[in-house]
Amino acid sequence: MAETIKTDETELLQLLGYFRKHLRLTTSDADADLRAKLLSALTSVGRDVNRILVGSTVTVTAMADSFGGQIKMTLRGPVREVQSVSVDGVALVEGEGYFVQGNRLRIIGDFRDAFIEVIYKAGIEQLADTVPDMWEAVCLRGAGSYANPLDSIQERLRASDILIRSYRYTDWQS
Repeated sequence: MAETIKTDETELLQLLGYFRKHLRLTTSDADADLRAKLLSALTSVGRDVNRILVGSTVTVTAMADSFGGQIKMTLRGPVREVQSVSVDGVALVEGEGYFVQGNRLRIIGDFRDAFIEVIYKAGIEQLADTVPDMWEAVCLRGAGSYANPLDSIQERLRASDILIRSYRYTDWQS
């Protein structure tokens, strides 16, 4: 399964303002660098908890066989909206060809070596307000890479690791 993620620039810029405040920066002189550090921190924390943290358009492709007349996929969420699902280039209609419940996708039909493509919007809406400990973890990682841009070996748990610990092993049904 291959996954391509395109981050929504509007949501990223909104979080950039919060990130700048976290760092107590009053000008936008370093925004290009801050944007890169923020995106890196969002990706890092997101991978640790297997979620997409900022609004993004996700394209997933896979080869699959159906079992019991359906193909089941778990999308990396939280899923906001499924835009399209296609099997071997044929677009399916929600409610007939596929069903979505939270981040679970079921494609109906008997398929063998089918090429699946799913395009959907995902991400935690208003991350800084709705999941403050997750946002704090992002800020800590981003600030750490901004203030100390060295690539070093991690020997101990970071504060950000402790903040997201409870989210790591949770199977979120978004």
